[in-house]
Amino acid sequence: MFGKYSFRARVNTLFYAAVSAVLLSDAAMAVKRDDFKTSEDITFYLRHHEYARAMEHPAQAADSGDPPPTSAYKVVDGSVRLDGHTLAATVQHESISVPLKVEVHFMKNGTIRVRAQEEAPFLSRYDETQKHVLREEGSGQEYASAEDLEHTCENVNGKEIHTVRFTNKKNSAFSVRVTENPWTLTYLQDGEPVIELNGKGFFHLEHLRPKPDQETIDKDTTGEWMDTFLAWTDHKERGPESFGMDVRFVGFEHVYGIPEHATSLSLKTTCGDVDGYNEPYRLWNLDVSEHGLDDPIPLYGSIPFMTAHNTKATVGVFWLNASETLVDITRKKDPCSVTTHWISETGVLDLFLMPGPSVADMYRQYSELVEPTPLPREFALGYHSCRWSYLNQEDVLTVSDKMHEYDIPYDVIWLDIDYTDGMRYFTWDYTKFPDPIAMQKQLSYSGHKLVTIIDPHVKCETSYHIWKEGSKNGYFIKNTNSSGDYKGWCWPKVSNWVDYLNPDAVKWYSEQYQLDKYPGSTKDLFIWNDMNEPAISRTSEGTADKGAKHNGGWEHRDVHNIYGMLNHNSTFQGMRARESPATRPFVLSRSFFAGSQRYGAIWTGDNHAKWEYLRASVPMVLSNNIAGMHFSGADVGGFYGNPEPELLVRWYQLGIWYPFFRSHSHKDSKRREPWLYDEPYFSLIRKAICQRYRMLPYWYTLFREANLTGMPLMRPMWIEFPKDPELFAEENVFMVGSSIMVAPAMDADLEKPVSVKFPSQENWYNMYTHQAYLAPIRRQFVVDLAQTLVFVRGGSIIPTRERQRKSSAFMKHDPFTLYVYISRDGTAFGKLYVDDGESYDYEGGGFIEREFSFSNNKLVSRSSTHTVDSTVQKEYLECMSDVVVESIVFIGMPDRVSNAIISTDNGLNEHKLALDYGDRRTDSKFDISGLSIDWEDIAQKFGDKSAATLRARFSVKRAQFDIRSSSGKGGNPTVSARWSVGEDDALRTAVAMYGEKSWELVSRFVGSRTAFQSIIRWRYLGMPLAGTKLPHLFWRSVLQRKNRLKHIDRSKAALGNMSRLSVIEAILNKEHEDDKRVVGGGGSDLPGFPLQGRVVREPFSVDEDNMIFRLVRLYGKKWVKITRLINIARKNKRVELLQSDGSGGAGSSKHVRARMVMEIYIQYNRLVSKVGGNPKNKKVGRTKGTALRQSRPWTELEDRELVGLVEEQMAHVDGFTSWKQISSKMKGRNRTSLQCMVRWTQYIGSHLKHTPFTVEEDEKLWPLAVRYYKLLQTKAEQSDEVHSVAGYMRMGDVRVVVEDGSVRMGLGWVGVELTPGRSHLNVYTRIRRFHRVMEWLRVVGRVQDPSMHFELVRGLANTPANFRTCPSPSANKANVLK
Repeated sequence: MFGKYSFRARVNTLFYAAVSAVLLSDAAMAVKRDDFKTSEDITFYLRHHEYARAMEHPAQAADSGDPPPTSAYKVVDGSVRLDGHTLAATVQHESISVPLKVEVHFMKNGTIRVRAQEEAPFLSRYDETQKHVLREEGSGQEYASAEDLEHTCENVNGKEIHTVRFTNKKNSAFSVRVTENPWTLTYLQDGEPVIELNGKGFFHLEHLRPKPDQETIDKDTTGEWMDTFLAWTDHKERGPESFGMDVRFVGFEHVYGIPEHATSLSLKTTCGDVDGYNEPYRLWNLDVSEHGLDDPIPLYGSIPFMTAHNTKATVGVFWLNASETLVDITRKKDPCSVTTHWISETGVLDLFLMPGPSVADMYRQYSELVEPTPLPREFALGYHSCRWSYLNQEDVLTVSDKMHEYDIPYDVIWLDIDYTDGMRYFTWDYTKFPDPIAMQKQLSYSGHKLVTIIDPHVKCETSYHIWKEGSKNGYFIKNTNSSGDYKGWCWPKVSNWVDYLNPDAVKWYSEQYQLDKYPGSTKDLFIWNDMNEPAISRTSEGTADKGAKHNGGWEHRDVHNIYGMLNHNSTFQGMRARESPATRPFVLSRSFFAGSQRYGAIWTGDNHAKWEYLRASVPMVLSNNIAGMHFSGADVGGFYGNPEPELLVRWYQLGIWYPFFRSHSHKDSKRREPWLYDEPYFSLIRKAICQRYRMLPYWYTLFREANLTGMPLMRPMWIEFPKDPELFAEENVFMVGSSIMVAPAMDADLEKPVSVKFPSQENWYNMYTHQAYLAPIRRQFVVDLAQTLVFVRGGSIIPTRERQRKSSAFMKHDPFTLYVYISRDGTAFGKLYVDDGESYDYEGGGFIEREFSFSNNKLVSRSSTHTVDSTVQKEYLECMSDVVVESIVFIGMPDRVSNAIISTDNGLNEHKLALDYGDRRTDSKFDISGLSIDWEDIAQKFGDKSAATLRARFSVKRAQFDIRSSSGKGGNPTVSARWSVGEDDALRTAVAMYGEKSWELVSRFVGSRTAFQSIIRWRYLGMPLAGTKLPHLFWRSVLQRKNRLKHIDRSKAALGNMSRLSVIEAILNKEHEDDKRVVGGGGSDLPGFPLQGRVVREPFSVDEDNMIFRLVRLYGKKWVKITRLINIARKNKRVELLQSDGSGGAGSSKHVRARMVMEIYIQYNRLVSKVGGNPKNKKVGRTKGTALRQSRPWTELEDRELVGLVEEQMAHVDGFTSWKQISSKMKGRNRTSLQCMVRWTQYIGSHLKHTPFTVEEDEKLWPLAVRYYKLLQTKAEQSDEVHSVAGYMRMGDVRVVVEDGSVRMGLGWVGVELTPGRSHLNVYTRIRRFHRVMEWLRVVGRVQDPSMHFELVRGLANTPANFRTCPSPSANKANVLK
C-alpha cells in the first residue's frame, strides 16, 4: 500500500558476534551504541516515516501527476456531533474501510483531550495507561458543561469547518476548529492558531487484523508480524497496531521536555540538520550504562510531555501512551513553527492539548491531569551520602561518625545491593551487618535515616521465601506464550519479575515492606528502587522481551514505559501502610513516567566523573522539572570514575541546587567522602553542604508551591522571564523557584569566564556578598574555586535557618532568619511554609504558612489564604510555639533607617525602637536583630511577657553583627556551641589587636560568634579587659600590604635595625631565633607593642608550607581566610604536624593549637625569601614528617655536586626524574628538594643570561623545535601515552627527549649547544613556547603546517598571551591570526 522497502540485512556472522557480546556483557560495562536500536531497526517507525514522506513529497510516492490531498483521512459526512463536553466524529482512510472513532473532550480549565481508535476493533487495544497515570485513575478530570461550549458549522471554500468555543469568561479566548476533508484539528487563542493536529497529514492508524498464515509472515519485509534485532526475534502475535500524528506548534521556535535524554534543553531537530540529530527522540526506558552525551538515545525514564514557548504564550502536549514512542522534530522559520511527529507502537491515541496561555496556567492544567508533586519527607531535602557499596555495619557507622567529627551535616546514608544475603531482597547479610536494627537506632540518635536498595527482580531459588510465594501464587510476568514464569538474568543471576498489573501481586509485594515482614527494618529505613526499567541482561537492549505477558493478557510492549512507575507505586503504598497513622514515605526510583512524581524522587542515572557530565546534568534535571518530575537530581561527583578535586568541589556547589541532593559512586571508584580531600577542597565541599541546610526552609516552601500549582522547582530562565527571547535556549543558568538565579561554574579552566544575563528591569543581589547589579545587563565573571555565582532577584524575601546541626531533624525548632532583598520600587514579597515534615497532618491544616510583604518601609507577616482553622492546626501551632523569626536582614535599602516598630495583635500593641547601627551597616545591608534594646521597657509595653521571653523571641543568637543589651538585664546569656581551641586562640589574637571596646570586630575575627558570646568567653578564660591592645593601624597595614608600618619602623631602630619581618615575628615568638631577644612575659622589648602573655610557635611542616602556597594561588593574600582553612586542616589532621615540646604536635597528647593569622603571614614571607620571586606557581618540596630545613649558604662542593646530578638526570635515557630524587642523592647534605630546585635556578641564573631571545638565537632553535614538534605529532598518533604538544608539559618536567638517530638527548641540553650562554631550563621553556603557539595555530587558526611560519610563530611567542589551552576551534580565523 505504501510501497515495498527492504530493511538492513543481517548475516550469520553478526548473529554469532552478538551472542558472544552478550555472554561477555556486564551491567557496569561501557555502553556500545550498536547494542541499542536506531530508527533503522524499528520497523513500525519506518512504516510511519515512509507514510509521512509520501505526504510531504507526493510526486515521489505516486505515479499520478495530480497531488493527493494533504491527508488521506476524512470525516464521514454527518457524523460530527457535540454531546455534552464531547465533540465526536467518524473518520476513515480513503482506501481503508475501517472507520475510526475520534473524540474531542473539552475540560473545564481549557484543556482538550483527543482520542482515536477503531469504532469496532478486531481486538481490544490497551487503554489502561490512563488508570495508572491520570488523577484518580482517570475519573478525577473536570469536564466542561454543555452550557460552557458553543458549536457552529460553516462551509469555507467548499470545506466543512466545525468550531467549538468556550463561552465561560475564563476560557473565552479559546476555541477548537475541526475540518472534515481532510480531517484536521486546530486549537486557537484569540482566533490565532497555536496547536495544529494532522496539518501535514501524518495521522495514520494501523488497524488490528486477523493473523495471516506463516508463509505470508515469513515473506513480510515490513516487520508487521515479526521483527529481528541482532540475535533476537520479536514475534508480534497481535500484528501491526501502531499509530502516528503530526503536532505543529504555530508561531513557536522552541520546544522542551520529553525526558529522559542527555541532550540540550531546547530540543533539536531530528531531520539531519547541521545543529540537530539524524535520529528521532525515543521514549523507551532502558539501562544505557555509561551513556554518552548529546544523543537522543533513550535513557531510564519517559515522560511524553512537550511544551512550546514564545513571547506570547506557553502551550503543552501530553501524549498518553506507555508503549515505545518516537518523536521527530522539524523547524520552519518563515512563518515560525515547530512540527513534531509522534509515533507509538501500540495502544490508543490519547493526547491532551493545554493552551496556557501563561506558564502558570499551563502547569496548572498539566498538574490537574497527573496530580502535582506531594510534599516530601523533610529529611529527603538534606544531603544523601551513597556508594556502591558501604562495606559493613562498622563502615556505615564510621562514615556517620566522621560526618559528625568534621561538622558535615547529612540526613541519609545508603546501602547498595551488597547488604543483602546473596542478592535476596528483604534480607540482610548478617556477617556484614550483624545488627541492622541497632545500626539504624544509632543513626537515628542524630536524626539520620538509612536507605536500602530493593530491585524488582526476584532471585529464582526454592529456599527464598519471596520467590516461593510469588511463584506459587502466579505473581510474576509470564512467557510470551503465557506458559510459565518469564525468566531473565540480573544481579542474582536467574530471576523473575513481579507483574505489577496484577492487583493481587501489587498487594502482596507492598506487604513485604511491613516492619514484621522485612527483618531488620525500622521506621527510619527507606527504599531505593533501582533496575526497574526493567534492566535484564542477555536480552534485546537489556530489557524484557516485548512479547512477555502481563495480567490480562497484555504484552510487555504495551506497558513497558510504566513498569518502573508501577514498581515505584507498589513500594510507596507498602511504605505508607507500614505505620499507623501513616507517615510520608521516601522512595527513590531510577525509571519513571508521568505520574511518578506522586511516589518520590528520581535521579538521572549512571553518569561519569567528567566535566562534560557536570554540564549535562543541568539541562537533564531542568527537562525533568519541565515535564513535572520535580524531585530529581544527578549523582554528585559522577558515578563512574574518580573526579579531580576541583570537579568534585564544583559538583557539590551545583548539586546543592538540585532538588534531590545525593553523592554516589561506583564500587571501583575511590572513596570520596569529603574529609578525604585536602584543603581547600574539604572546606569548600563542607561549605556547600552547609549552604544546602541553610536554605532548607526555602526549598520546603518551594515544594509547597509545586504541590499547589504544579510549577517546577528548578526552572529554566524562560519560565520566569517569558518575554526575553535571549533566554529561551539558556541551559547553563537557571532559577530555583522565582527568586534565586544560579550560574554554576562548570569548566575545568578556572580562568574561563561565566556569562550571566541579569534579566528584567530589576535589581539582582549576590547572595553572599550582597553586591547589587542593575538589570538588564550581561556580565562576565571569572570565578575562583571558592566562589559560586548565586543571585537573588530584587523584591524577594528568602527564609533561612542559620544554625548548623547534624541533620535536618535537629533543625525543626531552630529560629528563622528572613533576608529581604529590596526591589527597585522598594517592595519585596516571600513565603514561609512549615509543617512537621513527616505526617499527612498538613492535609488537615497542620501547618504554618506565612506570607511576607514589604512596602512603604513596612514589613507585614500574614497567614496565607490556605490556612484552615482546625484542631490539627491548633495542635501544630502549640507544638511550634517556641519557633520564631529571630532576625531580619534588609538588603538594598536606599536610605539609612532610624527606627523600627514592633507590633502584635494586628497593630493593637506597638513599640517604637530607636536604631543605632554605628559602623555596623555595610553597603546596603543591615540587621534589625543586632540592636541595643531596652527589653524591660518592651516587656512593660507587651504586658505579662517577661523580658527574658521577649529577648528569646526578638533577638538573634549567632548573627554576625549581634550585640546584646549592654545593661545585661533580663535573663541568662545564650547557651552556644562549645568553643574550640582555635576559636580561643583567635579570640586572644583579636583582643590583642582590637581591644575590649571593639567587640563586634573581635566577633567578626573569631567567626560565627556574637560579640556577647566573645565577651562571656573572654571573662570565662579569666582574661583582663585592659592592657592588651595592639594598634589597629598596625594590623590593617600588615594585612593590606600598605606602606604605613611606622610602629615597626620605630621598633627596627630600637632593636638594632632588625628587618620588618623579624620584628613582626618577634611579636609572636617566645624568642627570636637569631638575636635571642625575649619578648614574652609581663611586657615587651618592642616599643609601641605592649603584650599580655606570650605565644609559643611550633615549626611549620612541609604539608603546611605547600598548603600556604596552594591557598595563596586560589584566594590571593586573604590571610584570615587562609588561616582558617589551615586550622581546619590541622584540627582534622589532614596536614602533617610536627612534634614540638609542649606545642601539641602530631606526637603530643595535648590538643592541636591553631595557627594565628600573623604566623601564616610570616611563614609565607619566609618561604618567598627562600624560593625567590613570586612563588605563585611553585610548590614546596614534600619531605614528609620534617620541617622545612633551615637554609644555609651553599658551598662550592655542593654546587658542583648539584649540577652534576642534574646533568646526569637530564642526559639519562629516561629523562629528568625529580627534584626529590636529586635531594636524596645529595649524600647527607640535608638539602630539601625545594632548596635544590631554588639553588639550581639561582646558580644558573647567576652565570647565564635571561634576556629575551634574539632573532639569531630563535633561528638556531627553530629546526630543533620543528623536528621535535613533528616527532611528538607522530608519536601522539601511535600511542595514547605520548601527549600532544598542546602545552600541557609542566615547568621542570624535563623528561621529554628528542630522538636524533640512535641517540636520545635532553631537549634543553641540545639547545644549549646551539645558544651558548643560555640555561638549559631557559632553552627548554623557549622551545616549549614555540610548540604551544604552533599547536594553537594548527587547532584554532587552521594552519595545517605551522612549521612553515617561523615569523608568525615567533611573533606570537613574544606576546604575553597564554597559549596553554586552545580556544574553541570555531573561533574566527581572521580574529585569531590578527
